[in-house]
Amino acid sequence: MRALGILLLLFLHSSLVAKPSVSVRSDLTKTLHYLLCQKAESPKPQELWDLGVYDTQAEISWIYAERNLTEEDIKTMALQQAEDFQHGGYAFGFCNNQHAWILTTHSERPLFSVDRENLQLDTSLLRKHCETIQLDLAPFEKNYPEKILGPLVPKPEKLSLSLSQYPSGTLSLTCIPFDPKQKGPELWSLVPLGAWAKAPVIKALNSPNALLEWIQSRRLASGLKQLRLGHPKLDTLANQPNPSHNLAHPRSWLLRKKAELSLAGLHLLGENRVKASNYTQMAWLLWNSAQHRRLLLSPEADFLSLRIEQESDEKLLILFLARESHLAQSKILPRRTP
Repeated sequence: MRALGILLLLFLHSSLVAKPSVSVRSDLTKTLHYLLCQKAESPKPQELWDLGVYDTQAEISWIYAERNLTEEDIKTMALQQAEDFQHGGYAFGFCNNQHAWILTTHSERPLFSVDRENLQLDTSLLRKHCETIQLDLAPFEKNYPEKILGPLVPKPEKLSLSLSQYPSGTLSLTCIPFDPKQKGPELWSLVPLGAWAKAPVIKALNSPNALLEWIQSRRLASGLKQLRLGHPKLDTLANQPNPSHNLAHPRSWLLRKKAELSLAGLHLLGENRVKASNYTQMAWLLWNSAQHRRLLLSPEADFLSLRIEQESDEKLLILFLARESHLAQSKILPRRTP
């Protein structure tokens, strides 16, 4: 969540050149207006699901001004935010004359339609954003995620899935951008399948240490080794200035750091990013996104390090997992006695 002031708004109004690919999401304006005006914090995915909204990684800002705001003021700010985050859709609304909200998201229009028996995904829009797409399922009653479709090249058509074929869980849509060396995979949507009541309940987590203990417990329940903390090289990576302070993976930077770590005997397996107002919700997001869960449960992983950045009333969590290289392991093997 971000709170923006009127001075910034006036600057943006004079400097913005909008990109033609950005489209207004009137569906989100109608659906989310009451929720965003009543609750000045980013809604949880579960709240969005209740409203039939499956977009994820949206950026939401609240605007407070000392004078009356105009529609052009708010639209300008929404378009600027969409450009900043390379988003394709935007929405905005007025809570009163001096208080408004703006939201931007990856997609120019809704991608999913869901009824009791079927789910449809409109892949035509994804063709100009994604080289490939992938659908994965994070089951509620099993530990390991399942691949549903992909990677596949999006086509000008609709994909239809029969919900009876799959167990209850969270379906995720991942977009692999056309330049994967610059931008990492993007999570575009989370869609609940089946009975939400079967979703595991995560007890309250009140600190980073509690979150780490939860991660270790999930690995233990999956028959995996505990992750080691405190590797100096991985901790250095986590504490370095990061070029991305949002949910976008800085792919080119990560590739450089991966090469540096390999010289120190570490193989970087990946990076998880989630943003939430508390540690319990962070754990929920890590577990209910199949790609995030897959990295958490990597049998190769030996080490973990994390970074937490505070943004207004939300926290950005960045998790790094790595394995010890075979070369490093060979250096510590005991010698045989003659």
